[in-house]
Amino acid sequence: MKYLLKIILTLFISINLFADEKFEINKIETNLGIIWGIDFIDDERMILTTKAGNVLVLELDTLKLKPLIGKIDVHNHGQGGLLDVKKSPNFDTDKTFYFTYS
Repeated sequence: MKYLLKIILTLFISINLFADEKFEINKIETNLGIIWGIDFIDDERMILTTKAGNVLVLELDTLKLKPLIGKIDVHNHGQGGLLDVKKSPNFDTDKTFYFTYS
């Protein structure tokens, strides 16, 4: 979770350098392990992966996390594990996500 907060904080600081807007940081979950991949599904949801094999959806309006699928069996050791996630460029029609793992 601390990695997700670091990423979000970095984004907020970067954005704040170019805009006069105020941002609020909220702790949404603990003990998720290492959040590795993040992508926006749409304006209301994000998809997150954890190195241990979890695929989660974050509802941005409620800040609630829920599993998208069951835990994926990956070799979570050293550099191994579930890594990045990316929404398909044709997501509106094919509803596909791409995952990387090692």
